[in-house]
Amino acid sequence: MPHNPEETRAAKADLRAEIRYTRKQVPAAERAQRDRAIQHHLVAALEQRFPGSRPVVAAFSALPGEPGGADLPQALRDAGYEVILPVVKHHPRRLEWRTFTGAAGLVANSMGILEPTGENLGELVDNADVAVLPALALGSDGTRLGQGGGFYDRTLADFVAGDASHPSENVEVSNANAAPTVAPAVNPVTIPGVGTPFPAPRLQAIWAVVDDPELRVCVPAAPHDLAVATGITPNGVYHFPSSSV
Repeated sequence: MPHNPEETRAAKADLRAEIRYTRKQVPAAERAQRDRAIQHHLVAALEQRFPGSRPVVAAFSALPGEPGGADLPQALRDAGYEVILPVVKHHPRRLEWRTFTGAAGLVANSMGILEPTGENLGELVDNADVAVLPALALGSDGTRLGQGGGFYDRTLADFVAGDASHPSENVEVSNANAAPTVAPAVNPVTIPGVGTPFPAPRLQAIWAVVDDPELRVCVPAAPHDLAVATGITPNGVYHFPSSSV
């Protein structure tokens, strides 16, 4: 693994280029089959993780060739989940979140990513129960390699920092067809010396979607890079024991 920032950046760039090239080689019919499998496993994982309820899912609009498929938000909505999607803001670089109401309510941004119109809902951690992120690769410790913009790392930096208000998911490695374990309910947090507790963030879990070859033993990472608790692939559901989100 790289030992300094320059080596890490170079290793990330090489891995991104490799995976982007590999994704372009996947035939359209196979891509569609993989995406249907991912959607199936994701819905099953949500049913296991949130039994008897319909959580709000922060999902994403996949670019062409990106695992999950452009119809991933609709598949979740058809399964009965409320879905919110990100809207990219560049000044400052951040993500806003808006409700997905169907494909007709999406418009393409300057990068070709479909985004919902409507009112900004606010912070992700306060408006979704689970976040399902795109990724280029996932390490065996849950480390996520993204496209390089850093939007998700910034959006979720406070949540994964690990103070007392942040819930963690008790996960362990399981077979490809297993579903996530159920985390305990999150209780309000009381600040020492202050009598009134404040509610913990709504967000309970961070997952990511990749193809199976994109599950790697090691993924080059910087200290600020996000790790996820669960990976969803065409072959099933994977859990990363060292991740706390």
